[in-house]
Amino acid sequence: MGSTSGEKDRIAAQSNVLEQILSNRINSSEHTISFDIIFSEQFFRSIANIHIVASGSSKHAGDFGRRLFDSLTTVETTVHPSTEYTLDTICRPEQTLVIGVSRSGETADVISALRTANSCGAPTLGITSTTETSMEKVTDSVVMTEVPDTVAINDPLTFTTTSTVLCLFALFVGTHRDDIASTETQDVIENLEAIPTAIEAVLNHEGAIQDIAHQYSDTDTIICLGRQFSTPVAVEAAHQLTRSAEIMAEGLPAGELKHSLLPVVNENIPVLVTAVNGSSPDLMEANVKEVLARDAPVIGVISDDTHEFEFTERFVMPETGQFESLVASVYWQLFIYYLSNPDYNGNLSG
Repeated sequence: MGSTSGEKDRIAAQSNVLEQILSNRINSSEHTISFDIIFSEQFFRSIANIHIVASGSSKHAGDFGRRLFDSLTTVETTVHPSTEYTLDTICRPEQTLVIGVSRSGETADVISALRTANSCGAPTLGITSTTETSMEKVTDSVVMTEVPDTVAINDPLTFTTTSTVLCLFALFVGTHRDDIASTETQDVIENLEAIPTAIEAVLNHEGAIQDIAHQYSDTDTIICLGRQFSTPVAVEAAHQLTRSAEIMAEGLPAGELKHSLLPVVNENIPVLVTAVNGSSPDLMEANVKEVLARDAPVIGVISDDTHEFEFTERFVMPETGQFESLVASVYWQLFIYYLSNPDYNGNLSG
């Protein structure tokens, strides 16, 4: 299996790392967001499109951030696989901000996509956790995610930190364009600031997560379901199941299940469901019934214990508004870690 004790340490570090990112960007007393970039307020008022270009976990984080851009701004925001980004993708370069995301700052496909944007005059922004990289040379400005150095390919911090930075940037853009009211800005900031404490609450369930993961240690196929904000969380969980636990996994919007994988669901295929605020849990209930009817075990993360879900196993989320899906991803990170390391007897504090 592919997970390491170093990966577990980084799962445990997320609360502190995200608190640092948030405190560096948020002025709590004034309810404002700051980024040290060259773009002016007039620039943000003038753009019509944002393209987020990335691969792997960074692309999944881009999809999470894109959903907040959609809810907080009037900018049309799309996510593009870096391997597929071409000149034909950029219709109005002068009105399109291209955001390249790469933890290392050296992902070849992302650098190539940014060069493509440069060639037609589109403004570019890089998001990375590494200094003095190729990304700095091919972008107009760079935002650092302030993540501790790592050589790990499957770093759990990539998804949560990149998603958080993109959410902060969406709020930053929305306020500079006057797309959102000050009261809404305050609510979003308060929900963002609640994330680190909520992650700590999730980490306190480590023992229960470990016990459940051990029950499925012989599993070779898993399906992950989400809706809206929890869809990229489901896709990222499937990605990490494949990369870290070497399990065949598929992540998809729950509504697509009946159009794709439902016929193969059976008692040997666990289904992971993220049914929290921001992911239409009421609609998810019908999808859960579909898989239960095929005797599949269903492991769910929910916002509270009031929903009538008949999960085989369940975890309850601390309240963080539209960011509950992001916090829920930490449940799946721990589940995947222990699925990858069924004989590990330690804990996050040891």
